[in-house]
Amino acid sequence: MWTEAEAGVDVVSGWGTAATVGLLEVGEAVREAVATPAVLCVTGVPGVGKTAAVAAALDEARGERGRNAAWLTFRSRPTMAIVREALWGRLWPGRTAPRSRIDFEHGVTRAFERTPRTVVVDHADVLPKDALEYFAALAEDPHVDLALIVVGSPAWGTALPKRAPNLHSHTYRRVRLEPLTDAEAVTVVPGLHPLWADTTAREITGLNRDVGGTLRGWHRVTAHRLAASAAGP
Repeated sequence: MWTEAEAGVDVVSGWGTAATVGLLEVGEAVREAVATPAVLCVTGVPGVGKTAAVAAALDEARGERGRNAAWLTFRSRPTMAIVREALWGRLWPGRTAPRSRIDFEHGVTRAFERTPRTVVVDHADVLPKDALEYFAALAEDPHVDLALIVVGSPAWGTALPKRAPNLHSHTYRRVRLEPLTDAEAVTVVPGLHPLWADTTAREITGLNRDVGGTLRGWHRVTAHRLAASAAGP
């Protein structure tokens, strides 16, 4: 299910998919959120495959109710104005966001009335409380057809009841994606790339501990070994 390299990691030809219990649970939860629609919270440590799992599940559910996906990713702590502008840009591409808050909210509501959507808020840890509660209010609005998926760290998810109580109370399901256990790695890793097809369980478990059980880590070590092999002695 994790099918693409994370930012900053070279693409590995022949990279396969991982179908762990956790990744399959994320996929099931995303499809339920899209169909209901509802609010879903996905958490996990960096590199564990949260974003890719959500993206893959949304691709599978693309035909559900004609729902389009709008991704919002913030790398640093944004102001509420930046959050609103980013959302407007996804809903009304090429149009300048109105300065009036009333006009803005009317335009957002109209966009959801025209087209059912899934909004994915990635790296939600950096969002201020008012932004998180704004998305909760949107999801609660009876005039808005919205499936909301928020993605963040485990610590952020644990703090959500105090950090954004309305968002927490409206979340129908929470999924925490864990790193690969050694047992999972022995089963999953040989199918990620032919490089690992004949690798011993002992070597896989040792490497899994080195990379912290993350798919990003496995992707990187695969890329490095392939590069070293191509370079020769």
